Amino acid sequence: MANNYFNCTISNDDRVCVFHSDEPFSRLWGSRYSRACFREVSGDSEDCRELFLIYTKFPQPYNVKFSAFPPTSGGDIVINGTFLRLVGGPNELDHSIKNVEPFIVKGDFTDPSFNCSSITVTIPPGSGNFDFYFDDENIYKVPFSYAPPIISRATNDIERSIIIIRGNNFFIDSSLVSVYFDNILQPTPQNVFNHTVIEASCYNITDPGPLPIHIKVNGVSSEKNSSVCIPAIVQYITSISSNIGGIVTIRGSKLISLSKPNLIPIIEIGGKRCVYLQSNENTLSCKLSPDKSGGKNLSINVQFGGCNSIDYGVTFSYDIPEIFYPYVSNGMVIIRGNNLASLKGRTTIEINDIYEETKIKITQFQVSPDETDLSFKLPRLKCSSFNVNITVGGISFMYPTQAPIMSSVFKRPSSVNGTLLLELYNFKCLFKRINPTITYGSSPPIECSIPSLQTSNSTFFLTSCPAPYGSGKDKQYTLDYDSDLFKDVYSYAPPIIQYRTFSEGQVDLTVHGSNFGNSLSLIKVFFNGSDISSEIRSLKDNQFSFKKLSSYENGMINITVDGVYMESPFYITLPPIIYSINDLMDYCCNGRITILGKNLLTKDEEFQVKVMANEQNITNLYSSEKLLYVMTNSKREYINTSVYIGKYLIISKKLKFYKKKNIFDFYYDKAIDSC
Repeated sequence: MANNYFNCTISNDDRVCVFHSDEPFSRLWGSRYSRACFREVSGDSEDCRELFLIYTKFPQPYNVKFSAFPPTSGGDIVINGTFLRLVGGPNELDHSIKNVEPFIVKGDFTDPSFNCSSITVTIPPGSGNFDFYFDDENIYKVPFSYAPPIISRATNDIERSIIIIRGNNFFIDSSLVSVYFDNILQPTPQNVFNHTVIEASCYNITDPGPLPIHIKVNGVSSEKNSSVCIPAIVQYITSISSNIGGIVTIRGSKLISLSKPNLIPIIEIGGKRCVYLQSNENTLSCKLSPDKSGGKNLSINVQFGGCNSIDYGVTFSYDIPEIFYPYVSNGMVIIRGNNLASLKGRTTIEINDIYEETKIKITQFQVSPDETDLSFKLPRLKCSSFNVNITVGGISFMYPTQAPIMSSVFKRPSSVNGTLLLELYNFKCLFKRINPTITYGSSPPIECSIPSLQTSNSTFFLTSCPAPYGSGKDKQYTLDYDSDLFKDVYSYAPPIIQYRTFSEGQVDLTVHGSNFGNSLSLIKVFFNGSDISSEIRSLKDNQFSFKKLSSYENGMINITVDGVYMESPFYITLPPIIYSINDLMDYCCNGRITILGKNLLTKDEEFQVKVMANEQNITNLYSSEKLLYVMTNSKREYINTSVYIGKYLIISKKLKFYKKKNIFDFYYDKAIDSC
């Protein structure tokens, strides 16, 4: 045993003793039961009964240093310092953790080589901050904690909607673990495994890009934060071509960062940069530079802050036409696909009627602005089954297609007892023929005749359907053939003028023909461009009458019935009209007589103009529509002049015969002889 002793002095009535020992301080250790003994200098006896070391002013540990923070899984640490075990233990180290036994200090304190200034302590599994007590009465404390959580990496399990965080010092009690995404506390983690794995929910994360992660375990924060990539999700992309400026539309989710509006994505398609235009959560658009080389099955990446997107195998085609399928709608063949504008100039499209083996080359077609539809008018086919043959770059593709039945008016019905004769196309050639039915507006269906071919070489079938009495155009009908419906419009046959007649005395004019209808409000009659509909006195389907048109010249008559025009106007000659004989004069000069009127040159025998003088025919000198000059050979003093139209006497006048003198006659009358 080394020589240990105290040097004591009196200070303020207190005895102050300083302990001296030849032993190093690193070997000083004790417990609450350690005592200080004293004896008189003159005596040999020692008193150790009352002075317990714990009740004395003993030095607290100082210059305490720890080799490391213990992991949450537990382990040994080394504590260095002075007076670590002076009044503690010696083999137990107390702490502030509730319900946990004191820590164990390893080693044999009786071993002369044991160093009390560097002790090894076993820390059990745990978490959080706590205090070390190096004395048994917990007088002096030294703050300490378990090791902070360490994040080595984080991954995004999209299918499970969780973030998997890997590292260390996560403990095992999930209720003590706090996970922060972008400084926002998340719900309690779903699972914590073996101090090294945390599974945290990410249902509420909507923004793409790097997601900062911070962890606290029982109040102890991770010293270094980490991040995990939240990828944009690409579910669909429109394949486009340079024909529409290379605008690409990408659909999916997490295609915009709402919390970081300045985080602009970098978009690459097949390694080519696509310039960002705009986006919302589910749709993003960008623009590719025109590139005629293009490509197909190109990869897509929408990168936010270095985080790549997930595309689930979605690829992209640029300037490469894709053909999906054709179908027929409203008389048009529509081909669905992508980049269809690039077919122009390098594609041959043919329609092949399967049963007739006819090929129709399509030379004109339209492409929708987004290039997903190519359309052209369906040619009139005899049978409903046909192939669309498309040849691109020498490679042909055949697409079997069905067309619904179509009809076209072959012959329009007359107004009365009419028959609507229809041409049928896209007919079900291989099926048993049945009677189609036709419905006019909301009327009940009417049965039509069984479709048939006019000749063996006919390119369509014919069916005849009774038509209701009526007039006009754009009348709706629905044809039903074996539940295959086709809707269209038809018009009634145009009005036709065959001839005209006049009543006795030529008072009324009657026009004869067909398809005039029987409604005065629906018929319009124009004569020489003037509307004379108000002159009509009577109307039947095959004729109408109006009073004599005394004020009109011969000319064209045109008719409209309920909006349906005549195909060509009809020229009508009107009866002559006689105004006067020799105008106001009651004599005739040298036998010359003047007849004034209109329509005087009619060629109709019933309207021939005949002039007689004293019941004898006279010579015609000159004639026009409005004037007749005739000459009589009668030398009677008075001449009875009569004018007939046909067999009817129209006007008569008694004229005095006057022989014209010349200027050398003695009785020359200038007023009369000037005739």
